[in-house]
Amino acid sequence: MYISPNEKCPVCHKELSNTDDVVVICPQCGTPHHRECYNSLGHCFNEDKHKDGFEYSFSNESESVGDNQPQANENTDGGTNNPQSNAKSDRYTTMFMPAASPYDNDESEIEGKKICDIAATVRTNSQRFIPKFIKNKSVSWNWGGLFFGPYYLLFRKIYTPGIILLAISLIVQFVVNGVFYQQISHYTAFISANAQTIMSQEFLLNPDTELLEQMTTLANEIYPAIAIIAGVRILIHLVTALFADKLYRARVLSLIGKVDETLENGGSLESPLFAQSISPKEMRRLYLGKIGGTNLFVPMLCWLIIDLVTSFIQ
Repeated sequence: MYISPNEKCPVCHKELSNTDDVVVICPQCGTPHHRECYNSLGHCFNEDKHKDGFEYSFSNESESVGDNQPQANENTDGGTNNPQSNAKSDRYTTMFMPAASPYDNDESEIEGKKICDIAATVRTNSQRFIPKFIKNKSVSWNWGGLFFGPYYLLFRKIYTPGIILLAISLIVQFVVNGVFYQQISHYTAFISANAQTIMSQEFLLNPDTELLEQMTTLANEIYPAIAIIAGVRILIHLVTALFADKLYRARVLSLIGKVDETLENGGSLESPLFAQSISPKEMRRLYLGKIGGTNLFVPMLCWLIIDLVTSFIQ
């Protein structure tokens, strides 16, 4: 968060540093404080003005930087405005702000949570999710959940159900492999010993009847294991497809509820590093988008770990 050198903490009246660790921005009105001052006070310095809709106005006064630099122009609020700084602020705010949604200004509510806050938390594809959140059906269909299963839940940051379903799939695979260990070992050893013959063009054109019968017999012995593992995985993907939207609705409303609880208890939201000054509403939207949204790293990491573990055990 860039703070003008002319900006002062309203509690101690000392200049504010441009170090994010020492600056707290009130999420209600945007007033900047030293973190220590805010904590000692226990609330925003201008808390008594919040009920009147007060919003802090940054001075944004800039020092003279030469005739070739844009000059500070007077704002209608009585402060000054640096065109170059504001352009940079707007550019970064636009870059990191959640994608525009038709619900951005929707003040109607779902279970006490504003739809505009829900859209900010969802970030991507809010046009699909919010109508489903409003209907709140026990089951609905989600194609992402069908194709990607628990990994889709992790992508949407629904971590606990996603990890549980992955664990179930992994446990079933280990148990079945243990039960059919002898049959799988015989089949694997047979294929390894005859791999060169089986893959040869001569075998493909004129297969050895005896070898083919042995391979078929061994394969039939492990088909139940393959069927059980595949069946459980298909069931997990179906369950994910049917309940992903319901789980995601609960997750989004829970996140917004936690933010509201933090603010009601006198807490503050982390101020962004990339904007010179943004309104409390924009700050709230950015914060909701940060804790909501999607995460591609976690599902990819889980897939890699599971692949390594299963390969090692096998």
